[in-house]
Amino acid sequence: MGHEQTTCWALAFSVCPIAIWRGDLAEARHFANLLRKHSQSVFQHWHEWGLLYEQFLTGIASAPGRRNKPWSPDLKPKVPAQIDLFATFDSQFVEPDTLARAQADADSWCAPEILRAWADRDMHGADMTAQVGAETALGRSLDVARRHGAKAWELRTAISLAFLHRASGRISQARTALESAIGHFTQGRGTKDVQAAANLLSQLRD
Repeated sequence: MGHEQTTCWALAFSVCPIAIWRGDLAEARHFANLLRKHSQSVFQHWHEWGLLYEQFLTGIASAPGRRNKPWSPDLKPKVPAQIDLFATFDSQFVEPDTLARAQADADSWCAPEILRAWADRDMHGADMTAQVGAETALGRSLDVARRHGAKAWELRTAISLAFLHRASGRISQARTALESAIGHFTQGRGTKDVQAAANLLSQLRD
């Protein structure tokens, strides 16, 4: 409709995130460029969103599967809305304040994923106490996701739980967690998280 403010809002909060969650990074880059183009005629706030997306996508392109690889210091979400959203892209963006917001407001749209992302950072360490805490947080994430009816967040948490269970030899529990979550999906089989869950489930059945 030619309303730049509305276009920028939709690109920043809906179109770009959905492309990233789906794993379609080429599409995400296209829409991030579009966000920067449209933001030139409105105000700096949306231009900063476009820059953040472009820096994030450039970082992924330079280091695919970048677990535990630090991001550029220039890539620093500033306001809570940016921090919470980017935390759903990579657990490295989760900060104590991010976790505190999710714990204080379990009805927040991203609370299940923030809880999962925080737990994901702990579960890959050697500290058993941290791993126990991670499993507790994942259980909380799963409960909140189910209460929200947030099937995508539930699937992500089930994947993390399955990895945790597999690492401790609980293969049957790992399969159960994944089978329950992936069973909700009748479409979107080509998206990143559904493929990851299907691949992991196949390994657990071998």
